[in-house]
Amino acid sequence: MPLLINKDSGLAENLSQELADKALAEKTHEIPLFDPEGNFGSAPLEDVRTLLATGHRQLNPAELKEMYEKGIYRQTGERIKAGAE
Repeated sequence: MPLLINKDSGLAENLSQELADKALAEKTHEIPLFDPEGNFGSAPLEDVRTLLATGHRQLNPAELKEMYEKGIYRQTGERIKAGAE
């Protein structure tokens, strides 16, 4: 399932392919990327190919997992659950 960045919350979300396609089309989510200096960001789908050609790179599976886990634990309900554990 694709991991995308929610533009409103800034959190990583693991979406089904159908929801990811819809979110990208509606421009509510973006593709996570690192810029040439290693800074994290995101971009709309239509800009990704150009950005990759100019030195940006997509996250590898371990980086995607880390972004997703950080996103989950930033949400209030999940922080409470993590604290209880």
